[in-house]
Amino acid sequence: MKRKFYLLSALLLTSIFSYSQAGTLDATFSGDGKVTTSVAPNIDDARSMAVQTNGKIVVAGFSHNGTDYDFALTRYNPDGTLDATFDTDGIVTTAVGSGDDIIYGVDLQSDGKIVIAGNSFNGTDFDFALARYNSDGSLDLTFATDGIVTTAIGSGNDLGRSVAIQGDGKILVAGYSFNGTNNDFAVARYNSDGTPDLSFDTDGKRSDAIGPGNDEARALVIQDDGKLALAGRSFSGSNDDFALARYNSDGTLDATFDGDGKLTTDIGIADDVINSVILQSDGKIVAAGRSFVGGIDQASVARYNTDGSLDLSFDGDGKVTTAIGSTDDNGRSVAVQSDGKILVAGFSYNGTDFDFALVRYNINGSLDNTFDVDGKVVTDFSSAQDLGYVIILSGLRIYVAGSSGDDFAIAAYLNDAFPLPLSLTSFTASKSNNSIELNWKTANEQNTAAFVIERSTDGRNFTNLGTVQSSGNSSSTKNYSFTDQNPLTGTSFYRLKMVDKDGSFTYSKVIAVSMSAITKALQVFPNPVRDILHVQTTGIEIITLQIVDAAGKITKQEKIQLNGNTSFSVEVQSLPKGKYYLVLQRKDGKEVEGFVKQ
Repeated sequence: MKRKFYLLSALLLTSIFSYSQAGTLDATFSGDGKVTTSVAPNIDDARSMAVQTNGKIVVAGFSHNGTDYDFALTRYNPDGTLDATFDTDGIVTTAVGSGDDIIYGVDLQSDGKIVIAGNSFNGTDFDFALARYNSDGSLDLTFATDGIVTTAIGSGNDLGRSVAIQGDGKILVAGYSFNGTNNDFAVARYNSDGTPDLSFDTDGKRSDAIGPGNDEARALVIQDDGKLALAGRSFSGSNDDFALARYNSDGTLDATFDGDGKLTTDIGIADDVINSVILQSDGKIVAAGRSFVGGIDQASVARYNTDGSLDLSFDGDGKVTTAIGSTDDNGRSVAVQSDGKILVAGFSYNGTDFDFALVRYNINGSLDNTFDVDGKVVTDFSSAQDLGYVIILSGLRIYVAGSSGDDFAIAAYLNDAFPLPLSLTSFTASKSNNSIELNWKTANEQNTAAFVIERSTDGRNFTNLGTVQSSGNSSSTKNYSFTDQNPLTGTSFYRLKMVDKDGSFTYSKVIAVSMSAITKALQVFPNPVRDILHVQTTGIEIITLQIVDAAGKITKQEKIQLNGNTSFSVEVQSLPKGKYYLVLQRKDGKEVEGFVKQ
């Protein structure tokens, strides 16, 4: 998630911009705009970052303990000092498996909890790994009982590379999985308690081949409509190309995206790799990485329309490559400012070693010469390798995090894109079985505290249904949702009360939804159950019934003929005690209902 500082911080920094150009290191951060941290005496590598609503900076990666790598997190105050309220010294390490444990992604929940994702060695191969921490740095024991979840996608190495949290609290992890011959794109979705979300492709996970060889998803972004896009690389038979896949919210490939939900883009004469992806406020997809052009690797960017076609208004063909230094450059992370300008962070070779690198583009793909004169900034931390892996926009600062030598490293740069007030870009309501789903998105948030959902029967007198915490400060598109589990029969009116941290508020437009008296199509009883589970549903078709345990394993499967209003029984006496899901696979989708076996 992208976060910003409180408005007070922004106002204090405003005067600096009268004398300093965007892209200049911010000397109010650690005195010179740069910080390095030794997590352990050996190798430390930061790969992801998030900024909290209070301006504190969470950096995540991995640290070598002398034998293997552990999860590693650090948290900094806005002035660059380590935050002693985070595990007493600002540093947390966690061993998960018997070997290397690597963090590649971090995201923040609205309640301040920290979610990280990567991979962990299980003794034989790597699995997706997910952990959740409380705001004080301790593991959240309400998440999968010990704060940690590992998931095998296939039978070989499964590497998680990116994490994102939906507006409803569900967690998505993207990466790649070995299929026995090569790697495929892979994605898993979890409920907020860490259990697999069985409404996502029936078992909470899926993998897909994009091309004939290795396919690796390295980044993930959630669209406003709940669809998700994975981005990375795909081997075409001769070299790697940019690769994207888009999925519907139920985990199926989205056929409205380039015809089959998958696409590849050839940019240079050799390997092209996406390392990061983000959405613009208009829904266009911006992907950044590296491409081999003119005998060297260059930072590269492609912008796609919502249907997957290249956006020809971006540099004429939808693609841009940029040489930052004289040899190898690598774009590792992308961000979009509130004014539409695009920032790419990574690293550039100076002839001896690598330095942090930043590039800023105008909306049309041209270099922005107001950014450090030529649109490019290079920062040297030391005589060692300085590798920038992630960029975050926060208020009037640009943060880039990565590694310098064997330490975590962060640089803070001044920016000139002033945050806009809260912009509510959509607010919709739809019927879903016997509930009403409310969804809204914001393009910019500044000091926003919460959204209060209100309902009315006449459009004039409203009552409070619930509250959804906001991101607080953000320059990127944010998605929110709320479910009215007990909607009124007839027409109901909904609105959002958008509350700032100072207590001021404003209202959204009012939207109306008509709800007939209905009964849930799928019902199971008794629940909890000991011996026989009775099922009631509707339809005229042959369906597949599955019973899936909490780990996503199918324990029972059979075909059922439905003839209108149908009731049937399922024997569950032989199942061990625990939580299960009844899944009905239909021609046009699936129904899922949970039950407890006593």
